[in-house]
Amino acid sequence: MKKLLFLVTAVSVLALAGMAHAQADPGDLGIFFTATPTTGADAVRDGVAAFAPFNVYVVTFDVPAGMEAYEFAIQMPAGAVVSAGRVLPAGATDFGPGDDNFIVGTGGLCHGQTGPFALVTYNGVLFLAAVANDVTLCLVGSSPTSFPNGAPGYLACDSPGDLRNFGSAYAGCAIINHLTLPIPVPNEATSFGALKAAY
Repeated sequence: MKKLLFLVTAVSVLALAGMAHAQADPGDLGIFFTATPTTGADAVRDGVAAFAPFNVYVVTFDVPAGMEAYEFAIQMPAGAVVSAGRVLPAGATDFGPGDDNFIVGTGGLCHGQTGPFALVTYNGVLFLAAVANDVTLCLVGSSPTSFPNGAPGYLACDSPGDLRNFGSAYAGCAIINHLTLPIPVPNEATSFGALKAAY
């Protein structure tokens, strides 16, 4: 009985922790449907019709060291394409090949950023004959990449030559026309094993 009570309590605590954590961690990168996201729900957009345009924002959170450059790619679903183009921060230049592959020199973001900061505003259209559900857009490493692990990352200003990977905000994916997939929540540092050991 004690074990069953512990299990129910632990699962409840973990579920509440995921729901209550309303922001990403410093250095995280995520993809959202608002330029100033506050929860994983900002990574979900329902009611997107076939051939209808929508904006997507790739946002980083609290990079106090600043970025000389950054790299990532958006893994686009079949049928999603760029319509009106992409908008980068002022002074930034993209050297990446393709519309969904970003290798960007910042041209002056070395003063650092706090809070949510959009690294790109991306205009897209779902070119699908019928409306699709659970369409995901995910952040992956750029091609080519400067990072040995191939993950998204940036060149920090406070230590020349220091390549750092971004963390993944709210699972690093956005969902269009959410039906069955779980709404993205932040990765929690506390594992079930760690919680169990506390009791």
